[in-house]
Amino acid sequence: MTVDECLRESGLPQNEARLLVAHALLTSQSWLLAHGDDRIDPAVAASLFARRKAGEPIAYIRGACEFFGRTFLCDPSTLIPRPRTELLVEEAISKAEAIFRAQEKPCPVRILELGTGTGCIAITIALELHQLGIPADILATDVSVDALALAETNWKALSKGSPFQRIRFLESDLLEKVPAATPFDMLVANLPYVEDGWQHAPKAPREVVAYEPASALYAGADGLGCYLRLAEELRERAPIRSLLLECADQQATALREYYTGTEITAYGISRT
Repeated sequence: MTVDECLRESGLPQNEARLLVAHALLTSQSWLLAHGDDRIDPAVAASLFARRKAGEPIAYIRGACEFFGRTFLCDPSTLIPRPRTELLVEEAISKAEAIFRAQEKPCPVRILELGTGTGCIAITIALELHQLGIPADILATDVSVDALALAETNWKALSKGSPFQRIRFLESDLLEKVPAATPFDMLVANLPYVEDGWQHAPKAPREVVAYEPASALYAGADGLGCYLRLAEELRERAPIRSLLLECADQQATALREYYTGTEITAYGISRT
């Protein structure tokens, strides 16, 4: 079977079929355009197409996804990075630059990320700040040891082993194992913020409900359970100058009320 025939007969949207065929052939989508007459094992393609038709996310099928122009390894131990989270990262980079430029004696910007997952937030911040000539000392935590292992693998691959920035990875449930006296300039988090029961809504995507880890999605009746617990834990530690938190659009006002006396940016994100 040729590549063109495989794409035509996939039964999938062509953008999805191209991603999967490129993955099967270990090549790029642009290569497919010029090699439509090349051969592909139909059994391999059919297996990938069947997984997608069953609802499995493409990121899990490929074992990778794109975020902020970089490719991150991704597996079912982690939430799949969303383009909307790039807004959170952009603001974190801007704030980190402002913090660094305001220092009398330049020092690395100290950043804490909670719930790192694939590591896409912490790693992107580190790499983008490096391009700006800004050193960073980042602590990225997650309660899942599998997620942390994946994040470390992504960091080693994307940083190419260079010591220009520092990221430490720590197994911790929120601030549980983060030393209380450790100072940070900024806290960044995309914690679970989906309401319990959302998975039963008619519009809830099967590829999210059936495949992505529930522990990375759901957080109580109003979806703010994790953030409320974080607010309580923050009262027991040295103040952090700036908080950047992703939440659903209807949660932003309530979330800001949890964190008084702190500069907070709550990113309301619509799920529709």
